[in-house]
Amino acid sequence: MSWLLGHKGCSDLSKTALIISPFMNRRHHVGVLRVRRFIRWLKTGGYNIVLVRAGECDSEQVHSWGREICVSDPLGLHPDEEAPHQTKQRKEYSPVVEFASRTLFNPDPGIVWGRKVLKSQTVCAAAQKADLIISSSPPESCHVVAMRLARSSQAKLCIDMRDGWLDEPLKVSLGKSALQQRKEGRLEAQILAEAHHIFVTSEIWQEMMLARMPGLKPKLTVLTNCYPPGFCTPGPQQLRDEIVLLYTGQFRGSKYNNRPELILNPVLEMVKAHRLRLQIILHGKFTRQDLTDINLVKQSLNKYDSKLETRSPLEYDAMLRALPQAHGLLLLSATMASLPAK
Repeated sequence: MSWLLGHKGCSDLSKTALIISPFMNRRHHVGVLRVRRFIRWLKTGGYNIVLVRAGECDSEQVHSWGREICVSDPLGLHPDEEAPHQTKQRKEYSPVVEFASRTLFNPDPGIVWGRKVLKSQTVCAAAQKADLIISSSPPESCHVVAMRLARSSQAKLCIDMRDGWLDEPLKVSLGKSALQQRKEGRLEAQILAEAHHIFVTSEIWQEMMLARMPGLKPKLTVLTNCYPPGFCTPGPQQLRDEIVLLYTGQFRGSKYNNRPELILNPVLEMVKAHRLRLQIILHGKFTRQDLTDINLVKQSLNKYDSKLETRSPLEYDAMLRALPQAHGLLLLSATMASLPAK
C-alpha cells in the first residue's frame, strides 16, 4: 500500500479516495471486510474518504471515516439492513433465471445500478475531486463504474480483485459460454489496462493473470486476506464427550461449485470410522439446494449419535468470539487459487 500512502501521517486531508462498493450495506458480505481495510489504511494515510454504495433509496451520510453516498438499486440486489438483528434476504431466483441474467448483463446484473451511479450528479461531482478511485470485486460491474469515473476525472484507478474474473470464474456462464468469455474478457482487459494499480489476493491469482496478460506485472500486487487487528490465536479447547465443529459462511451463495457435501461427507466418514460424537454447527446464509443437501447428511449423522444444525449468519465480531469456543473449524475452498478471508 506504500504507493497509496506516500504522504502517510498527513493531517490536512489533502487527498480524496472515492470507493465504489455496492455491497457495503450488507453486513454479512465478505467483501465488506476487505473494503474496511482500505478505508482504515487510506484514512491513516491522510485521505478524505467518499464511499458509494447501493441501497433502497438515494441518501448521503457523514461518518467518522468519511462520507457515504447511497444510490438506489433498481434491481434490489442490495437491500438495506437497518439494525443488527435485521438481515433482509435477497430474493432467490431459479438457477435458469440466474444464468440468464448473468448472460444478458455484461458483466453482471449490477451494471444496472452502475449506469445509475454514472448518471448521479452527486457521485460525478465527488469523482471530479478524487485523486484515487477504488473498486473491489465481485461484482465486476463496480470496476466498469470505477473505470468510467476515472476516465472523466483523471483520478488514478485502483482495481481490487478478491476473486478471479476469467481465472477460476465465480459465474457458471463464464465456464460454459465462449461468447460470454469473449465479452467479459475484452472488458476485463480494458479495465486492467487503464488501472494504475491492481490487487489480487494470492500468488496463484497473480500467476494466472500474468500468464494471460504479462504486461500487467509492474502494477500488480498480492494483497492477501489476513487476521483482523487484535485477533489472537486461542488456546487449545478441552475435549468433552461431544466435539464441536464450527463452519461460518456460505456454500453455493459464494461459488456455484461450493457444495455442502464436499465438506460434510468427509466428516461423516470420519464419524463412521472412529465412532465420534460430534456437534456440527453451520452459521450462514444457505440456498434451498444447500439446505436439501445438508439435511441428507444430517439424517446420516443422527444414526451415529452426532448432530448437525444450521443457524443464521453471525455478525463479524460475534463470529470472532465464536471461533475460539469450538474444538475444530471447518473450511471449504473449492478452488486452486483463492485464500478465503475466513
